[in-house]
Amino acid sequence: MTTTPATEPDPPAAAIAAGRVPQSLSERLLAVAFIVLGGVLLAANLGLLRSDVERVVQVVWPASLIAAGLWLVLGRQNQATAEPPACSIERGDFTGGDLLALTGTADMHLGASPESSGLLTADVPGLDSPRLEAREGVAHVRLQPHLSVAPRRGPGWSVKLAKGLPWRLDLQSSLGDFELDLHDLTVAEARLRSTFGDVDLSLPAAGESLFVIDLIFGDLNLRLPEGVAARIKVAAGPLVTVHHDERRFIQLGPNEWATPLYAVAPDRCTLAVRLSTGDLYVK
Repeated sequence: MTTTPATEPDPPAAAIAAGRVPQSLSERLLAVAFIVLGGVLLAANLGLLRSDVERVVQVVWPASLIAAGLWLVLGRQNQATAEPPACSIERGDFTGGDLLALTGTADMHLGASPESSGLLTADVPGLDSPRLEAREGVAHVRLQPHLSVAPRRGPGWSVKLAKGLPWRLDLQSSLGDFELDLHDLTVAEARLRSTFGDVDLSLPAAGESLFVIDLIFGDLNLRLPEGVAARIKVAAGPLVTVHHDERRFIQLGPNEWATPLYAVAPDRCTLAVRLSTGDLYVK
């Protein structure tokens, strides 16, 4: 399936640049449910509720967690047999690509396309086609499933990007893992945000790349190719542990490391990482 450029940006370019992107209905409902549950528990702990209401809360809140777990498990089973639809965008005359992917609760596998003719190919459950807008020779692609209250824990997303042209990536997840193999891609800039989920990231083998990574609950596994320099600055929570090869990295300051000759290396990655919980592994 070939996608034609849209007449109007969706979402507007200014909103993307400012980091304001729409959330799916399932994400909003999940966030509201946790906020309400947290508020009720806080009120109970502070003694603001009547004794009879407190007894109801003591029963309702664990039951709500059980129901949420069953909702995710059953949703995954119901979607496990569904074949994700395939969609693609032709390479055309594009000189670069911007990808915005809002995965919701699905896992995502992203890598380089083995074919040179396509700009992007994707197997994404619940997606008819990617949104595409062409601006000044750059393809701006948005991937987001339909609005639905059903959990996105069936078949994971599989996305392949064209080699040989610069990409800018904005990947966001509320509940799901990222497996990102960028080894053969040219990535000028990548922003990665995840609420619950682990991230396995293989960095590009050539060019200069900037990565901004924000994880709340989950581990981050960074794979640095041989011959590529890196500088990593970490803003870590008290429960975070950083694992790295001290023979390969030099400590520049508190929670900041770099490989030797980073400043003059032609192929290098600069990473700003914020971890609230979990571990960071640099390999």
